[in-house]
Order: sequence, then C-alpha cells, then structure tokens
Amino acid sequence: MSFGMPGYPSVRQTARQTQVPMELPKQLIRLYESSFWSTRAYPQGTVLANRNDSTFSVNQGGSGQGFAFLSFPETNMQEAGRIPSGLSFDCRGIACQPLTYAGANTPAGTVQPLIGDDARNVVDNLGLQWKFQNTQLDISTANLIGQGGGLFGMTADTGAADGTSGSRVFINNGNGQIWLYGEGIAMPPGTSVNVQLIWSQFAIAVMGGAQGYQLGIKIFMVGKVQAALPIA
Repeated sequence: MSFGMPGYPSVRQTARQTQVPMELPKQLIRLYESSFWSTRAYPQGTVLANRNDSTFSVNQGGSGQGFAFLSFPETNMQEAGRIPSGLSFDCRGIACQPLTYAGANTPAGTVQPLIGDDARNVVDNLGLQWKFQNTQLDISTANLIGQGGGLFGMTADTGAADGTSGSRVFINNGNGQIWLYGEGIAMPPGTSVNVQLIWSQFAIAVMGGAQGYQLGIKIFMVGKVQAALPIA
C-alpha cells in the first residue's frame, strides 16, 4: 500500500500499529432476511377464467385488490407497486398461499375452510408472472410453488348429503410452500414490482363453500434486505 493516499496517515506504521482511516464512514449497511407480501381477494361467484390480476399494487392502508382496506396481514408494502426507498431487496423465493376471508353471507366470528373445488382450481389453473416496469418474467404455475408444504389435510362437515349445505370434503392449506431461486433477483430501491396472477381458460368461478367465503391468494417475496443507515 502506498502511504500518503487520501484517508490514510502519511507515516509508516510499525508492526504493532493498525492503520485507521482518517475519515469515518457516513453510513452503515444493515443486512437482514425479510419478506414482502400482498393479497388478492375474490368474492364468491367471481369468474376467474382468463383473468390477469395484480398483487403488490396497493400499499398498506390502501383500497384495492378486492379489499376496502388492506391491513398489515394483507400486505406490508409501504409504497404501492415498488420496493421502498432506502431498501435494496434480493428476492430468493416466492410463496403462494390460498386462504379464505369472510364473505357477505359468512357468519360473524367464523373461519371458513377452503373447499376442494377452490383449492384444486388454484393448484391446477393459476400461474404467476413477474411484471417489472418494462419486463415480464414467468415464475411458475401454482402446483410447483405449493409443493414445499402444499395443500394437505382432509376434513368433512356433518351435513347429510353432498351439496351446498350438505357434507363437504375440505382441503386445508399447509405452511412452508415456496419457490426457491438459485440466483436471487436483485431489486434496487424504488424498483417497480408486481406479481401477476394469471388464470387459465379452464379456471372455474369461486365456489365459496356453504357460507359464501371470499377466496384469497397471498403472495410472499422472501429474501435479503439491505438498508442504508445514516450516521449522525
């Protein structure tokens, strides 16, 4: 190393001395693992065939994507449709979770199980696609994304016959499903980001079960965050 360079002392150091830059850093970089998530809701009876719907396009507290109001469990996006300023995100995986929300006729205080028809519709007829500002990248169909934990667990109600108010078999969604990337997708601060839900021509309308729930699709982006922290 040449002595006398900017930021370094101009005297030669002894073996026991340590070179210390004369200028202190102006900021620190915090690295941590985190995720961004967003949810789309479809009321009972919604025709899904050939639909193309956005996620991550509404910020927390906003209205849209089938909700009058998106709270923290529905999305943690602070800026609609973009990675927040001051954060750099390296996406290492995508998860897709089907779930249910109360509908217009759902009894208050109940959580409705996801019925088999709607669960299979998601697995068989839904594909995911990245949509950046000027680029579209295919991700996968939902049946591949769901295999890490997937859809499992069979239960039935106590109705006498199969039908709208009778006995039904339910498939409950499990946790742990994720689509992993060998190489992460880098998203600098302010990157426009959107995961499109693309439904097949064969997708059926939302069944909604006996109590008329809304079908929810929650998308997670999992990865590493870099945040610049200014030093006073």
